[in-house]
Amino acid sequence: MNFYQIKARKLIFRIMFFAIIIAGVFGFSGNVFAVYNTSGLLRSTNLLSGTSGAASIDSFGYTVSAIPANTTLQINFTGDGGNWYAADGTLDGWTSLTVGSNSIVLSGLPWQGAYFAYKIYMTSDGSDTPVLDSITFNYTAYDASRGVEISYPASGSLISTNLFDGVGSVASVDSFDYIVSAMPAGTGVVIQFSQDQTNWYGSDGILDNSDTLSAGSNNIGLSGLEWSGANFYYKLTFTSDESNTSVLTSIAVNYTDDATAPTTTPTATAGGASYTFDTWTNKTSLSVLLTCADNAGGVGCATTYYCQDTANTCTPTTTYSSAVAVSTEGTSYIRYYSTDTVPNSETTASQIIKIDTTAPVTAFSSTRSTNNITATLTCADSGSSCSVTYYCTDLTNECTPTTAYTSAVSLSISQNTYFRYYSIDFVSN
Repeated sequence: MNFYQIKARKLIFRIMFFAIIIAGVFGFSGNVFAVYNTSGLLRSTNLLSGTSGAASIDSFGYTVSAIPANTTLQINFTGDGGNWYAADGTLDGWTSLTVGSNSIVLSGLPWQGAYFAYKIYMTSDGSDTPVLDSITFNYTAYDASRGVEISYPASGSLISTNLFDGVGSVASVDSFDYIVSAMPAGTGVVIQFSQDQTNWYGSDGILDNSDTLSAGSNNIGLSGLEWSGANFYYKLTFTSDESNTSVLTSIAVNYTDDATAPTTTPTATAGGASYTFDTWTNKTSLSVLLTCADNAGGVGCATTYYCQDTANTCTPTTTYSSAVAVSTEGTSYIRYYSTDTVPNSETTASQIIKIDTTAPVTAFSSTRSTNNITATLTCADSGSSCSVTYYCTDLTNECTPTTAYTSAVSLSISQNTYFRYYSIDFVSN
């Protein structure tokens, strides 16, 4: 179970900075072409001018709407107007900005006092420029007579990181515990949940709904979301009378972890009778059933995949939906695995199938010395292999072979004689 502590929101000081227009050159036929310096610096004034000063510098928010190819946008900060630092505290360093609305944590700059400024460094290929739309500077104000004094915006939101980062896929998201240690009059907190940080739901599973938090230790059931997988986020929206704020002390998300893959059980029938894998049958086709079962307490089977070949090397990609017919003469393989809804994937397994519908072939050879004949019978079978060879001799070619052949047969004949024979394999072909 993971806990995440959320501390009080700080006073937000906001400055809006809009598009920069650099020298343009006008072309013919009414077309306008802009050209830009290859680099340039923009330095702010003291953002704490006119304030009581900062007890701590907390963060710097910004919105960048464009950083075209072959352009860059960087920032650094100063607490005295002379020494400039990257956000991580590196002297003379720079922090790169990225497109979108983002926040830079400035806890690496342990500054206090009445001075804070930033410097923007832009580079360009001369044909385009980055666009920084706005910035937001967050700090804790200081009042010498009262110590640290905090004021709050009327509302603000906090979006968590992925709570399942490092956990992996879970079987189900069950509930959300939280402790609100203070909820002064005129303040409140609502919460929403997401798997993609784009679509936000209430605990009832309805898009754009939310749940209102209450003071104390509480639990929100999340079974209505019917979620599993590797991503889970929450969004808190605080409202305030600007002099007080609710305090959320801790949270915990409860989930069912299913790290066990399902298992697939194969069974088969041939000619309506049960078939044992890796044995020979003389039926022209057999039917293979693949039955998936997930572990006790697991999320349940999702999909079973299979393939067939004669080398036991194919990759199962065909979705199993009903019994698989196999009619390959000789030795073949069915390979398969199943997944559950997490998804956990089973290791690919295989079964051997042997079909022999072809009768064996018996070859006759003989040697003769006057009327003494030595007859040799040789059986060959490409499937289940030869079981027994039978033979008989007569003068009319009508006898039924019933004598089991075990070795060369010696005959002494005085008239035309017939040697009749046949073989069967181990599946009675």
